Amino acid sequence: MRTGLHIAGARIVDPLTGRAEIADLFAENGIIVERPSLPLSRIQRINARGLLLLPGFTDIHVHFREPGNEKAE
Repeated sequence: MRTGLHIAGARIVDPLTGRAEIADLFAENGIIVERPSLPLSRIQRINARGLLLLPGFTDIHVHFREPGNEKAE
């Protein structure tokens, strides 16, 4: 079953392209699309007014240790 998502009114910030604007974002099956092909009744809408929408962040600072010494982290 195809799923859709509409994130409405977020401030979209993309440092790679220099984009910083308030806009809507649509996604279908986890992929960002320009225009949804699904009917609006089948798309989940999230009101993101006043929120930031950014690319995913990754924590690259990790330690591979044996369990039991959590305080060292």
